[in-house]
Amino acid sequence: MSRGEVRKLRYRDEYWIEARKRVYLYWFKFLQHAERSNDYTVDWKQYRGWGGANEILGSKFDDWWEAHWKELFGAKNEGDTAKFSVNNKAKADGIRYAMLVYELDNGKRTNYEIAQEILKNNKTTSVLDAFVGEKDVVQSRIGRYKRTAHLYLGNVYEGRLV
Repeated sequence: MSRGEVRKLRYRDEYWIEARKRVYLYWFKFLQHAERSNDYTVDWKQYRGWGGANEILGSKFDDWWEAHWKELFGAKNEGDTAKFSVNNKAKADGIRYAMLVYELDNGKRTNYEIAQEILKNNKTTSVLDAFVGEKDVVQSRIGRYKRTAHLYLGNVYEGRLV
């Protein structure tokens, strides 16, 4: 595989996708957040085939995924390009942390309080690794995830996640 090529994963029905299903879930959720937000406006012309705002806001991801994954993200051959692509640098855990921080950031909590809330509600080792440590390091990391979440929200306007 050459340097610029995106490695695809065999998904099912002989189709290939560029990332784990979780990454598409986070894209879907960020799209929902952007549509609900007063700070972001989704350009739905960039999302032809997704079903529009009402479908995105009114659907559970798994139901929506079953109806749309092949057409939007699937490639019949490993070397083919999907209608919507995910940057091959997209890391599911980083996107998840950005989403968790965004969902808990109500403007009233400090970055450290957000980290403590994430620790309280998520018992997986990888989350603990990301949100424990010295207070200033944790606060800095939360600040980085806040900025990343807003980057993702801005990107979904353009029809991409990363």
